[in-house]
Amino acid sequence: MIVRYGIPTILSALVCLSGCTNSLLFHPTIMQGIPLTDKQISSIQVGMTKAQVLNTLGSPTLQDPFHAHRWDYWAGSSYEEKLTVKQHIVLEFDDESTVKQIHLVKR
Repeated sequence: MIVRYGIPTILSALVCLSGCTNSLLFHPTIMQGIPLTDKQISSIQVGMTKAQVLNTLGSPTLQDPFHAHRWDYWAGSSYEEKLTVKQHIVLEFDDESTVKQIHLVKR
């Protein structure tokens, strides 16, 4: 008798409880990008070369192949598939590979 009703009961209990598992799982906060300090950001000046920027900030988080004169530095965190951008700095370079504009994107 137990074997006959045990398996269907266990399967139906597992199906009912499977909808509750999402809230029971641990979701770690994942840091993405490279957080920059205020000192690093303030040290970037118009007229700096790409080599000087690389030396100061490191490699950009994003180098768009369609916008070769633009580098993006951003840092944020994601929790439960929601991305929160804490920092976003866009550097635009001129044809001589020197910084033309600096944009601090606020979110």
